[in-house]
Order: sequence, then C-alpha cells, then structure tokens
Amino acid sequence: MTVYWSTELPAGSGANGSHTRIAIDGASNVHLLYYDATLSGLMHAIGTPGSLYVASRGTAVSGGHQWTPEDLEDASYSDPNYHWSDPDLNALAIDSKGRLHLCLFTMDQLSHAIWDGSKYVLTAVDKKLGSLWDLAMTIGKDDSVHIAYVLPTDSHGKTTLKYATSANEPYSFQPTAIDTRSGWISNVSIANSGDTFTTGVSYINGVWANSSTNPTMNSTFMLVYAENQKTSTVWTTEIADPGPMASGLPPNVIGAWDADRGTNSLILDSSGAPHIAYFSNGLGMRHGTRASKAGSPWVSDSQGNRGEPVDVAGQASPASILLDQSGVLYIAYQAQGAMGTELRLATRAGSGPWLTETVDAGLNSGFAISAALDPNGQPHIAYGFIPFVNGWLELKHTYRLNLTLVPFPHKPKKLGPFLRRPGT
Repeated sequence: MTVYWSTELPAGSGANGSHTRIAIDGASNVHLLYYDATLSGLMHAIGTPGSLYVASRGTAVSGGHQWTPEDLEDASYSDPNYHWSDPDLNALAIDSKGRLHLCLFTMDQLSHAIWDGSKYVLTAVDKKLGSLWDLAMTIGKDDSVHIAYVLPTDSHGKTTLKYATSANEPYSFQPTAIDTRSGWISNVSIANSGDTFTTGVSYINGVWANSSTNPTMNSTFMLVYAENQKTSTVWTTEIADPGPMASGLPPNVIGAWDADRGTNSLILDSSGAPHIAYFSNGLGMRHGTRASKAGSPWVSDSQGNRGEPVDVAGQASPASILLDQSGVLYIAYQAQGAMGTELRLATRAGSGPWLTETVDAGLNSGFAISAALDPNGQPHIAYGFIPFVNGWLELKHTYRLNLTLVPFPHKPKKLGPFLRRPGT
C-alpha cells in the first residue's frame, strides 16, 4: 500500500485561500467556498474527480478534478433582493441527499440557503444584526441544520454566542442564546452526533487586559465547550482549557494576515464525546477530549497541561479535525518547518500515539485550513499558500490516495531456435 498525495490549484490565480470551506458529496464531488480576489466575490466551485491511472513504471497518477466555478454574487436566489455575501463569514455542508447547504451573511441578515436544482432557496436565520464576528454550520445525520454565530461585543463589554436549528423543510429557525460572556468570542466550531442527538460548540473566549490597573497584564484566553441534547433547550458550558492562548497570531507572513482565525476545530464521536483540535501557546497543536458525559474531566498530559500533545511545531492558523467511520482521528494543521510554514496531517487510531506527516513542505503553506473526508474515507484539504516571497495568499486543494501498485508484467523474451523447449 502506497500513500499518494495529489495537489492542484482548483480555481485559478484569483482564488484566495484565506477563508475557504470544503465539503464532499456522496459522488465524491468536492465543493469549495472561497473568495476570488480578481472578481471580488464569493465563489462556489465543484470539483468532479477524474480517473486514476498508472503511468510508466507503475507510478500512480491522479486525473485530478474538473472544476466548475459559480459566482455566488450572480447566482439565482429565491429572494430577488439578495445579491451580496460577506466572504469572511460563510459556511457550507452537504446533506444525506447530496444537496448543498450554505450559510451566508449580508450586512444585516444571516441566511441559510439550499440548492433546489435551479436556484438557492433562502431562509432568514436572524435579521437586523448589523454585523457578526463569526459563524459555523453543520448538518446532522437526520439532515437537521445547526448554526452557531457570534454577535459583536455590546456596550457592557459582553459578547453573545447564539444558536439556530431547523429539523424539517420548509426550514424555520428560532435563534436562542448559548452563552454570554465578558470579552469576545471567536473561532467557533460546531458538530452534531446523530447517534446521541448531541450538538456541541467549541469557541475561544478572550478577555482584554486592563492596562490602566495592570499595564504588564496580557489578554487572557479560554477554550470553552458547550453542548445540549435534542430533548433539551438548555446548554451546558465547560472550560476545556483555561488558558491556551488559542487565538494567537500565526507567523507574520506578508499577505496572510487575514488568514488567522485561531485554531479550534470540533468533532463528536458516536458516543457524543467531543474531540477538539486547538493551539496552545508554547505547546503547539493539542487534542482536547473527555468522556461523553457532560462534566467529565478533560484530559491532561503528564506535566498537568490541559489537552494531549499532537505536534509542538503546530501553529495558530485554522486547522480541521476529522473522524472516519473506523474511529480514526485526523488533524490537518499548519506547522513551522525548517524553511517556513508547512501543511501537516496528524493521525491517531484508537488510543495509539499521534503520527504526523508533512503533506506540503512548500514555502509558507497551510494557512486557513478546511478539511473533509470523501466517501472512501480519504482526507481532502483546502488551504492557503504563498507562491513566492512577498506574494499574496492563493488556494490549493490536496487529497490522499491509498494505492496498491502492481508492476507491469515483462514481456517474455523470444527464444532462439536452439533454446526452444522440445515440441515447440
């Protein structure tokens, strides 16, 4: 078995890898949501997989994907007044029927959109918001839609994290508050466990330092986890890590400053237990988890630090955690390599160790990562990279193939007249 990574530029030089989202449908088509700097618009691109073939000497070659871009600013919507989406605040997901769901934000309205075959049918989630700080969306196994989003800090210095869900079509959302805290809330991730009817949201709560009373004091950060059951409207909140500095800045690379949303990515396993990939200052990439029962203790390492070590070289740029049907965890993340930042993948099966590999060692790779598993359980990663020194952020898509290569058979040599077997 040979592990083979295939990398491609999915959408031309205008594609910006700062806030890209990825999802894969049941036919292995790759869906990307990204900003096109040339068109100054939010784009959706569908990548149809090509054929896999074997070139000379048994080398595997992927036919790549045929990409079809769609400008969402020119798309057809059920609401004729909708014409603009904030490229920094969006999400996409695929339901069990293979339909595309989008979460979009204009200057005052958060909307859910689903493609019906001819147009996007819009449903307002929350109106007259003015602005948002973050949002995330996921689709449950029962095709229920779950959205978490953050309101700006109010005049009292508090920020509210809200949640909206709808189980059936036609969709109807009734927003509720998950948490209201002093400071700010950012880096939101949401997941749903269809087996246990649990919805979880992880996020960073930051509190500004009071420089007037303590000029040497730094801002503080906490990794917070909230969850509820389908049978309850009550959210329980827990501190997954009391001080990870999880929204620290990535390396100061020219052109990539807008790629930082901090590192926090959540997945729920079949028992409803949370698994969070996050960055901790001085400790790199960490994995936070606890038992499925709310209030269970969160894991710590042998030095008493919250979370489990994954890679000390991990950076604070956005990462993605995935869980396949066999229970194998994957974390796609940015790390500091010998020549600059690079894209890495960490894998853990069961309770074994985290194994890391470098996927793209190209100069200044691995910004703003979004990852998904295809129907064969293989990871696909969309991420930003800088093609040359002082260049602007661009978009890459890479995916893994597990191949068993069979050598070409050698043609038998012709035997001379005196070397032929008897009777031939």
